[in-house]
Amino acid sequence: MIPLSSKEPDWAAKVAVALNMIQRGYPYLQLDAEPSDVREGFTFFDTTAHKVKTWDGTTWQAHW
Repeated sequence: MIPLSSKEPDWAAKVAVALNMIQRGYPYLQLDAEPSDVREGFTFFDTTAHKVKTWDGTTWQAHW
């Protein structure tokens, strides 16, 4: 992985982490909180709740 300089925006670091996880075979972006301003169908793994969640357009739905 290419190291990011301190001048890179925070989003660039998040993208690098997400791509690294995908390369390792993990299918979902891992986040410690539910993101805001996402489109319906956005899915991620909540590392705090230990659940895969999908935004249905109104609320977050846990997969189990």
